[in-house]
Amino acid sequence: MNVIPIKGDSGWTALEFFAGIGLARAGMEQAGIQTVWSNDYDLNKKSMYEGHWKSHELLLADIHTLKSEDLPAADVAWASSPCTDLSLAGKRVGLRGSRESSAFFGFTDLLAGMNERRPEVIVLENVTGLASSHNREDLRAAVKEFNTLGYAVDAITLDARRFVPQSRPRLFLIGAKNPIDGGEQDTCLRPDWLLMVT
Repeated sequence: MNVIPIKGDSGWTALEFFAGIGLARAGMEQAGIQTVWSNDYDLNKKSMYEGHWKSHELLLADIHTLKSEDLPAADVAWASSPCTDLSLAGKRVGLRGSRESSAFFGFTDLLAGMNERRPEVIVLENVTGLASSHNREDLRAAVKEFNTLGYAVDAITLDARRFVPQSRPRLFLIGAKNPIDGGEQDTCLRPDWLLMVT
């Protein structure tokens, strides 16, 4: 697997959608990526986020009410969208289920509206249930949506147990406008079952 080394201040900036308490921001900042805008719709998460990131205000709003022209330009758009309709613990109604899961399309609508200001890289983090939801149609729909926006997409899975004493497997869809050719190298982060989706 090829790795793009980023150390210190990369000069990159990020938009953080469905920010929660700012865990994606914490990781991006360790990689030198500065979060310039963040959003969530939960007041409790806003309080925790702003308690931790004192110099940054989180915009409290439903993603369906946001406007593309109000978003600052950035290099990365990170979305940890709601997973209740994709999780094995949930009802599994899929991406087009409730308003929470349809938030994915609110995210992509905002990206579409950014036109030439669209970030170079997008990341969607969600439960691995996205890969099997509705006989894999939800994953296909997500990849197709990103492709329509001009992003080449790859997917990996990662379990938090590699770092902490808790298993939380997650699927990451990573899109790039100008992808770096990584060759045909396999990675343990790209599961075999992913090949069956395409």
